Amino acid sequence: MAKNMPRTATIVQVFASSPSDVFPEREILENAITEVNRNVAREYGVVFELLKWETDTRPEFSQDPQEIINRQIGDGYDVFIGILWRRIGTQTPRAQSGTIEEFNRAYERFKSNSIAPEIMIYFKDTPIAPSKFDMHQMQKVQDFKHSIAAMGGLYSVFDSQDQFKVSLRTHLAALVRKFSSSTSKTLTTQIQTKPTIDNPYNEDEDELGYLDYIEIFESRTAETSLILDTITEAANLFTRQMERRTKAISELEQPIDRKAARNIMKMSAEDMNTYAKSMTEQSESISKSQSAAYDALGKSIILQQDFNNTNDTQLISLHSSLETFSTTMSNCRNSMIGFKKTFAAFPRLTTELNRAKRAVGSAQDIFIDEIDKTISTISNIMDSIDRILSQKTN
Repeated sequence: MAKNMPRTATIVQVFASSPSDVFPEREILENAITEVNRNVAREYGVVFELLKWETDTRPEFSQDPQEIINRQIGDGYDVFIGILWRRIGTQTPRAQSGTIEEFNRAYERFKSNSIAPEIMIYFKDTPIAPSKFDMHQMQKVQDFKHSIAAMGGLYSVFDSQDQFKVSLRTHLAALVRKFSSSTSKTLTTQIQTKPTIDNPYNEDEDELGYLDYIEIFESRTAETSLILDTITEAANLFTRQMERRTKAISELEQPIDRKAARNIMKMSAEDMNTYAKSMTEQSESISKSQSAAYDALGKSIILQQDFNNTNDTQLISLHSSLETFSTTMSNCRNSMIGFKKTFAAFPRLTTELNRAKRAVGSAQDIFIDEIDKTISTISNIMDSIDRILSQKTN
C-alpha cells in the first residue's frame, strides 16, 4: 500500500442542530460528511468538520445548558444544518427551544454577513405514532417551517432516510465548490484564515469512479422503467379480468344462482390478491432500484467536480434526463390514481371480496407513495445540480 502524500486541507465547520427525535438523521449526516470528505478533500483542499453538542462540548455549569452549548460551539462555523420532525425541543430562557435559539444565532450572523454561515434546514415528513404525537410541539414545528419563507429561506423535505441521505450528499457536494479557495473569490480571504489539517485519506483506496456511478444510475433507472411497464401491463390485465368477472355475473340467469355468483366472486378475490401481491413486490423493487440509482447519482455528482475545466454539458444533460424521468413518474402516478378511483367503485359483494379489495387499495397506496418519494428525491437532486451550475457561472 502506497504511503499517503503529505497534503493540507482547509477545514469547513458544519454545525448540526436538531431536537432529540432525529438521532438517526444526525448519524446519516455524519456518514455523509465522511463520504464527501473522502471523495472531495484531495482535489479541492476542503474538509468538512462536523460540530455537534454530543462530541464538541464538555461538562460545565452556567445559567442554563443551552448557554454552555452556544459558548463552547461558538459562532465560527461555516454551515448550519437544522433537522426537525415532530418536536421543536425544550424551551430556553431566550427562545422556544435550543434548536430555534441556535438557528436564530446563525440567522443573525447571516443577515449581518450575507456570506456565512450557509443555512440548510431539513424537515422530516413521516408518520408519527399516536403515543408520540404532541400537538403543541408539532404546531411549533409547523410555525417555524412557515416562517422560513418570510425570512428569505428555502427548506428541504424528506420522507425516508434514503431520501435524506441522497439529498444531503448532493447538497454537500454543491457546497464544495463554494468553499473551495481555488474557485470562490468571495470566500478566499475568509477561508484562508481557517486552520488546515493533513489529508487523512489513503491515495490508493479502491473506489468506483464517476463513469461507474453514472452507469449504475442509468442501469437502475432503466430497471425502474421496466418495472413501471410491468405494473402498467399488470393493471391492464387485471382490468380485463375484472371486466370478464363482471360480464360473467351479468350473464347469470335470473334469479341469480348464488353459488355460481359466489364462485365468480371467489375467482375475482383471487385475481385481486394476485394483483395486490404483484403490486407490493414491484413497489419494493422500485424502492430498492431507486435507492441504488440515486445513491450512485449522488456519488457521481460529487466526483463530477473532478472535471473542473470541462464544460457543463454532462450536468445539463443529467438535469434534463431527471426532469424527463420525473414527468414519466408523475404520469404513472396519475394513471394509478385514476385506476384506483375506478377500482374503488367495484361493489362490495362478499367478505372475501371486500378483504381482497382492501389489499389492492393498500398495494396501490404503497406504489403511489414510492412514486412520490422518487419524485421528491429527483427534485432535490435537480436543485443541487442547479446550485452547482449557478456556482460555476458566478
